[in-house]
Amino acid sequence: MIDLFEAFVLVAEKGSFAEAARVLDVVPSTVSKKISQLEDHYRVALMQRTTRQLSLTPEGELVLDEAREIVGRAHNLEEKLRDTLENPGGTLSITTIPSFGQLHLARLLPRFHRQYPEIRIHLTLTEKVVDFATDPHDVAIRMGVLPDSDMKARKLGNNLYYLCASPEYLERSGRPNRPADLENFSCMTDLTYPALRQWIFDTPEGRVVVNPRGPLQTDDPIARYYATRGGMGIGALPAYVIRGPVDRGDLEVLFPEYPLDIGEVWALHAPREVVPRRISLFLDFAVLELQIRIRIK
Repeated sequence: MIDLFEAFVLVAEKGSFAEAARVLDVVPSTVSKKISQLEDHYRVALMQRTTRQLSLTPEGELVLDEAREIVGRAHNLEEKLRDTLENPGGTLSITTIPSFGQLHLARLLPRFHRQYPEIRIHLTLTEKVVDFATDPHDVAIRMGVLPDSDMKARKLGNNLYYLCASPEYLERSGRPNRPADLENFSCMTDLTYPALRQWIFDTPEGRVVVNPRGPLQTDDPIARYYATRGGMGIGALPAYVIRGPVDRGDLEVLFPEYPLDIGEVWALHAPREVVPRRISLFLDFAVLELQIRIRIK
């Protein structure tokens, strides 16, 4: 309907179908058709047409006042939306799992904020799988196999787990010299992921399969980190959890050449004809900043 009102306003102001068509960059017959459609919709004649001039009917005068306001509001809305799409601003809603959000993403958000201070961030930490049709989130960062859906995705890397132990545990219990030796050590894992139920290592001597057994099994990598750091055994931990502790010497990585790959890390967002600037800026930031932090160099 907006295009019909716009054509009607232009014809009324220009006094000519040809002049209105020139402004709209269409042929006069297209403008005439739009006016006829508007008249058919309201079931009244809006213009008196003669070979020499156009004039508005009383009903046309009434419609003209309302049409000008409608077209003006539509143009203002278009400008506001264009500004939202082209300029960084507004609220960016992000969701991810608690461990990744607390230990990793939240530490990077101040850097993103310094680059784009006009963007407000709403961060939700949950294990819940986001349904973009019902949840008002802009971006979801998730681990694992990409779901079969219409969501748009940017791959950030692979979610790599490393075997770690505290210096105190290694001093007390000894050090495994090769992956097969792990069968003789207390090993803590996460049975949620198939890749962690058995630790598989493709070594130059062949494939080694270890069935981890130990004093703790938990699906929470933070709990497993504290147990590993406290000396309970050798823990399978994600890279984003252990980067800091390894750098500080609180943990040591065993067999860093054999990480356990449990799946990919994705930044997901709902399909849009035009992606708002705040979302595209964060996706570019995530690809640059996050993908280098989900592995141990």
